[in-house]
Amino acid sequence: MKEHYDKRHREATRYQVGDLVLIEKQAVAPNPGESRKLLAPYQGPMIVKEVLPNDRYRVADMDGSRRTKRKTIYDKVIAADKMKLWKSAEEVVEDEELSDDNPDSV
Repeated sequence: MKEHYDKRHREATRYQVGDLVLIEKQAVAPNPGESRKLLAPYQGPMIVKEVLPNDRYRVADMDGSRRTKRKTIYDKVIAADKMKLWKSAEEVVEDEELSDDNPDSV
């Protein structure tokens, strides 16, 4: 049983203090009767403020973000499986250009 689990288990992504990440939103519709299908699945970018044990991270709003203009500031502990690394538009374009330069990679 353990061998089967270990064979398919994937290590959690490691983040460092200062990394920009997106946070998975909870699967709750904003208003009764509204569909959440067309809502953005992630919020952010947020910044990793502290690395905690057991693949947990303290994340907070970036300075100057639109969310910080609200009365509440986002500052929570999040599990690594509810986060993904944020890429800027420039990084996405660079990744696409690199994959175009190497036609052998799929």
